[in-house]
Amino acid sequence: MTADGHDQGREVVRRIEDLRREGFGLGDIAILYRSHFNAVETQLALARAGVPYRITSGTGFYEQAHVKDVVSLVRMAETPADGLAFSRVMQLLPAVGPATAERIFEKIGGSFDVSSEESRRALLGALPAKARAAWAQVDAALADWKSRPFPKNVEFAVETFLDAAYREQLRRQYENADEREEDVRQLLSDIASRDSAADFLRDVALLTNLDREIAASAGNGPAVLLSTVHQAKGLEWPVVLLLWTVEGIFPSSRSLDEEGRDDEERRLFYVAVTRAKDRLYMFQPTMRRTQDGSSFPCERSRFLREVPAELYEEGESDEMGERHARAQSGRLGWDGGGWSRDGGWGRSLPGLHDWSF
Repeated sequence: MTADGHDQGREVVRRIEDLRREGFGLGDIAILYRSHFNAVETQLALARAGVPYRITSGTGFYEQAHVKDVVSLVRMAETPADGLAFSRVMQLLPAVGPATAERIFEKIGGSFDVSSEESRRALLGALPAKARAAWAQVDAALADWKSRPFPKNVEFAVETFLDAAYREQLRRQYENADEREEDVRQLLSDIASRDSAADFLRDVALLTNLDREIAASAGNGPAVLLSTVHQAKGLEWPVVLLLWTVEGIFPSSRSLDEEGRDDEERRLFYVAVTRAKDRLYMFQPTMRRTQDGSSFPCERSRFLREVPAELYEEGESDEMGERHARAQSGRLGWDGGGWSRDGGWGRSLPGLHDWSF
């Protein structure tokens, strides 16, 4: 049990360090998750700790085109002279290509300041007529970027951008447009977990830079594998760490049928847990962020609630242990019960020496 997604990432790193001391190699370990977004905090923790890893798809969450598009909108609003972000956002509008975007940026002086009415008016005037109507809605949202509190300013601007132009762009370009729009909403939740938009952009820059450094240093050498459960079908590892085993993520609320049946998710969960030859660790964060910056408690996955208590051992991250200690001493009103010590739960089943969640 961990406090949240970021604590989960730190606990994954600690668990990998323990496994390596026991004699497991990096290539013996796989980190599985329901969708790529679920691994963002863990990926950042691995990168900061210098743990070599590879992603089965070859593309991390922040390297996906639609995520880069939205991150570029945030960069554009935060950094007036960021011509690359400006160009990427402009090219998402009707009748704007690379050359046109470059000319517009030059025409408005090589800088776009969302807090300047003059700068915003100049951009509107420089846009082609087909793009102007869509951007006018986004311009109104960006006008409040500095005055609207974080993360509401980001949420409002991105939602407006979706409504004005980007949702239609996604549907024209991708067959799985709904999934990509869901990624955008998950991205907003990740942004909201930071103290500011600038902090979020620093983390993205750190992650992408460290990703390249780790990939270059790892080469074809041993590395922890990060994979969605779908992409892990047919594969096995001595050790599997399964992230976000909570309701709404695994099972995914979007994948339940109209009657709320979970047959497909249950089959996918079976795939996940049977990828482990020897050890299986399952992580359950207790809190989850929403895109408006608020938090709500996570409920343990129904699949885990069905496991008989005698088949597993339950533990907690260091952060959860500290919260528990403060709660017991009366310094913190934390009402989560059943905490113990070891970072996850464990259970022994046929073919597995150690399950931990």
